[in-house]
Amino acid sequence: MDLGPLLAPGRQCPHDGARCGALPDLPPLDGGGVTATGSWRDVLRANLHLRGASRVLARIGAFRALHLAQLDKRARKHPWGDTLRPDVPVRVEVTTHRSRIYHAGAARSRIATAIAETLGAPIADTAAETPEAITLKVRIDDDLCTLSVDTSGEPLHRRGHKQAVNAAPLRENL
Repeated sequence: MDLGPLLAPGRQCPHDGARCGALPDLPPLDGGGVTATGSWRDVLRANLHLRGASRVLARIGAFRALHLAQLDKRARKHPWGDTLRPDVPVRVEVTTHRSRIYHAGAARSRIATAIAETLGAPIADTAAETPEAITLKVRIDDDLCTLSVDTSGEPLHRRGHKQAVNAAPLRENL
């Protein structure tokens, strides 16, 4: 499985905190982030030890989709049960860039319906509605639909480990 630690703007040098020893063989940058191949154990290690990453995404699949009907058909064929559980809610976030599928809301609707009908998992609309929901991040770039699971959850500066925080708390990973 591919791992994708997301780095904060300005931290995208391959010789900074991204190479702290948690994932020693990180290749060069790939469009603003780094990628590595590993297992779920490596995902856990990355979430614990990478100090410069704001999130760690586990890429669970990718396919080409030229229009919404094709996106719907291929999303229904994806093996959602390999990664997601039917009893845990799923929140779907979609971004599109340089793609023929330009309506992120319609793409989100198709993928959420495919998950609900093939897996049977409940779909969460907002983070406040169900904070325990798994976030599925879908990026459609140049007609390539990449599916990633956000393994980091809530950002560290919002998890409540500090008692006194300001309106704009300092992010600990900067």
